[in-house]
Amino acid sequence: MSSGTPSLPAHLLAGLTFRDEPLPLDLARDNLVVCRTNGGRLALFIPQRGPGPAHAGDALADHLLLKNLALFGDEGGAAPVRAGAHELVAPGSLYDLDGEGKTEDLRWEVSGPSARIVPVRGATMALCELDALSLPPAAFVPTSPGPKFINFGSFIQGYGAEDPQSGVWRQDAGGVVYFLAPVTLPHRAFVISGELYIADFSAEAGHDISARLDRIDRARNVSEMVRLRSRGASGRQDLIHAGVLGHRVDNHSEAFHIHVTWQYPATPHQQDLRLYGARVVFLPRALTQLA
Repeated sequence: MSSGTPSLPAHLLAGLTFRDEPLPLDLARDNLVVCRTNGGRLALFIPQRGPGPAHAGDALADHLLLKNLALFGDEGGAAPVRAGAHELVAPGSLYDLDGEGKTEDLRWEVSGPSARIVPVRGATMALCELDALSLPPAAFVPTSPGPKFINFGSFIQGYGAEDPQSGVWRQDAGGVVYFLAPVTLPHRAFVISGELYIADFSAEAGHDISARLDRIDRARNVSEMVRLRSRGASGRQDLIHAGVLGHRVDNHSEAFHIHVTWQYPATPHQQDLRLYGARVVFLPRALTQLA
């Protein structure tokens, strides 16, 4: 958690108008919703629309996805008292942002293509416009020796050789590879979240894919702001950290980069590991309230 987190709630509270009116998802999607809960706390999240869990039998239903959920104390607090990377809200259901099961703060309503987030039982909401810096794979450069990779610009993939016996394209050997990409954000913006987009379709175990958003100060000290990690999960993945960062950017005294580490198992494997890029979401210096 960034040391800048305490300033984020205070900054938002200073200029926001909270309402008890519904928020259309078309307006709220990918922006920052700030909610005063029934318990008197402050909750922040980024809403999206997505499928529910397949095991629940409603994989095709439209759920509300609360990304980077952070719950602060009564006065904002120095750090979130609860944080989550993804929180799912089923259609038509009530949701308790406090996570204590005592009161409900939101209702998720879906009617065909339209959907909205409705505050309930005294909860109020405000909406702030977010911006984002997208980093394509072309921005990442290798920083150490290791397995060979090809940067196609739209994705990075390992470079191996075709197995003469099986005909399968395989990495010649295991190892570790590191990539680095610079992150340049507007001065005095607030860093909200970081995301990494990967795919892992390999049948082999032992993969460890991680990414760090690092801060470098004037003395060239490197500090980790947040780490994203996937160990052995299969398929396409959006790696997202829990909660919000809230660090305020000072381009006079610091710089930022994303550092990606791929750990391969010692045995050859099918080369199905790809990096599709990263994204850093931030609250601009000039706060824009959308609703």
